[in-house]
Amino acid sequence: MESRSVGVSALYGIITILLVFLTNSLIASLLMEFLPILVIQPYMFIVSFLAYFLGGFVAASKAQVHSVLVGVLAATGVIGITFLIQLFGYHEFPTGIQVIQWGLFLAFGVAGGCLSQHYGRRNSDEIIENGCG
Repeated sequence: MESRSVGVSALYGIITILLVFLTNSLIASLLMEFLPILVIQPYMFIVSFLAYFLGGFVAASKAQVHSVLVGVLAATGVIGITFLIQLFGYHEFPTGIQVIQWGLFLAFGVAGGCLSQHYGRRNSDEIIENGCG
């Protein structure tokens, strides 16, 4: 029962990340009518990191336990989808920069999961048990 809860929570995180990406894409496409791409690019870069952070936060909030694991699963799910689309859709392997970005995205997902546990709980022993001490 607990593993199902972790899986469903990770799915909530994945859906959150994809919804933030969709919203970010719509906002960026509207901004491109008025601004050059060089102005929009840093905004999109920052929002992508916030999306992974928010996805880890939502997933860990839903799970209430194993916050690091759920944050990793949520981030890894979206990274895996991106990798598979790039590999099979565009027939390209990831570059070194992309691998570094994916590592940072994973770290932001874990940080969101840990912060969720610190934000939602007051007992420090319980936080340490969940792996975010």
